[in-house]
Amino acid sequence: MIGSSGNIGRRALKCLIDYGTADSITAFDKNPPREQSLPGHVKVMSGSQADITNSDAVYAAVKGNDTVMCAIGVPRFTPPGEKKLTPFEIEENGIQHVVSASRGDGGVNHIIYISALGVARGDKIPSFHLNHLAKKKAEAILINSSIDYTILRPSGYFFDFRDLLAAAVSDRYKIVENGSGRVQPIHQDTMSEIFCASVGNAQAKNKIIAVGGPEVFSYREIAGVFSRVLKKEVTPVSLTPAQFKKEYFNSDVVLFRATSDSILEEEGLEKMQKIFPCLELSRMEDYLNNPDDPMLKAYFKN
Repeated sequence: MIGSSGNIGRRALKCLIDYGTADSITAFDKNPPREQSLPGHVKVMSGSQADITNSDAVYAAVKGNDTVMCAIGVPRFTPPGEKKLTPFEIEENGIQHVVSASRGDGGVNHIIYISALGVARGDKIPSFHLNHLAKKKAEAILINSSIDYTILRPSGYFFDFRDLLAAAVSDRYKIVENGSGRVQPIHQDTMSEIFCASVGNAQAKNKIIAVGGPEVFSYREIAGVFSRVLKKEVTPVSLTPAQFKKEYFNSDVVLFRATSDSILEEEGLEKMQKIFPCLELSRMEDYLNNPDDPMLKAYFKN
């Protein structure tokens, strides 16, 4: 498991430990697993041992395993003193190291990789969206590797919208113009289940699988979800593209996400559920309406 301490990787690692049947698991991440008590069949590689840019480190992690699960991605924050890696160093070069290590006596027969739904844009990925461009190159390396692969392309995760709910609490939920961009997010726990259910799944091999939840929302419609959760009318603040971009670190990527559709094709959800028939898909409103959320507790108390 490469990326075993990230948002999806840590959940998938727990899922493998709780429900899996693997004789051994290697947890590979610069940060150690968040689980405090790990069973003896889990080998932990962290710190300098878990450098995705180091081919020798990747080989040591991969050797002896028959499946590699890659939940790699650019971290939101780089600790002081550490080199900030580019998406191409992590995604493209990282996957190349995985593929190289998996060949020959590496013994790997299946690589499962979490990409992004936006990669489906192909040649229409904007030049500033380095994450998607890097994932596109990583996908190509996998597809041409001669090793069985599964590429999962999620639309987005529920926890991303928890940050927007926090903005709505303070009447600062902002959209671009009429907020017509659409999203189809999925619960992060469901994504980790799909990730794990790809292991040994013949129907998932050598496929690119779009992953999304059961509902499609425009960014304006999400204000209605927030209204029901907060039990107050949430009126989104409409900004011009230039204003919105300025609000969010002058980022072309953030503006692009807020104005573009990230939804599955018409048959995408049915295809996903056919490959993973035991899935139980959750509604985002149920996830956000969590009585144990400290933010909501403080909001309703006040």
